[in-house]
Amino acid sequence: MSAVRLPPVLCVAVLAWPAACARGASTDGVPLPAPPALDAPARDAGIDPLPEPLPSAAPTASPDAGAAPSGRCPDDMAFVDGDYCPGLERTCLRPRKSWQCAEWAPALACPGATERKRYCIDRYEWPNREGALATVMNSWHDARKLCASAGKRLCTEAEWTLACEGPERLGFPYGEVRDADACPIDKISPIVNEERLFSPATRDAELARLDQREPSGARPRCVSPYGVHDLTGNVDEWVDNETGQPFKGSLKGGNWGEYRNACRPVTRGHAEGFRYYQTGFRCCRAPLAD
Repeated sequence: MSAVRLPPVLCVAVLAWPAACARGASTDGVPLPAPPALDAPARDAGIDPLPEPLPSAAPTASPDAGAAPSGRCPDDMAFVDGDYCPGLERTCLRPRKSWQCAEWAPALACPGATERKRYCIDRYEWPNREGALATVMNSWHDARKLCASAGKRLCTEAEWTLACEGPERLGFPYGEVRDADACPIDKISPIVNEERLFSPATRDAELARLDQREPSGARPRCVSPYGVHDLTGNVDEWVDNETGQPFKGSLKGGNWGEYRNACRPVTRGHAEGFRYYQTGFRCCRAPLAD
């Protein structure tokens, strides 16, 4: 079968960012919802309260600062030591939908320089506990504050991608063939009633109607070569967008619905204050010092 490249408007290219995406076009092949004004902390079930802002007069030290790292991580985090390929381009052998790939060709050699990365990443989506439901309705601002409250930081796009692809740069954390039995993906998404979702009086009920999350670690094959669970599917995960364009945050992995749910794609069309029924995150930090 001849190789088929997904259309560039779907933003699968890594070296250049299409203008359509910078304008807010969906990178997962579905229309983006209009971001509502959501600056107040979320308070519904399954959402952690936001920590109070740290006083500016007494900033805390960065978890990446201090003595030289040893390669050890806290028990609830996985150690990643590998070479990230910024310019990797994937070829889809078997498209599933116009925005999805059912099977990727094995990755070729990195076409440019690689970036060595050594860091710790949460094994599970926040709150990073096996068997717990990942929290949702988190904005990028929420995610950064909650990671800081745990002595960690939000992962970058590159860190998240490397943790998902592993040393062989897989298309999915479990291999090259899309598998809805491996990870919680490809479930039918109900139509969202945004008025109910963003009203404090009806938010919990609307979330319960929409929700198809599974407990963290429920699917034993949904784990990357580095031992990180649920990277694709379940909830969409906020990361730091190293480019800063068009926004400081981006989303990786897709949720339990029919999205791309692969390691390399990224969604950069949402502003930092955006939160929705599927937006979660996990944290990173530097390895522990000797």
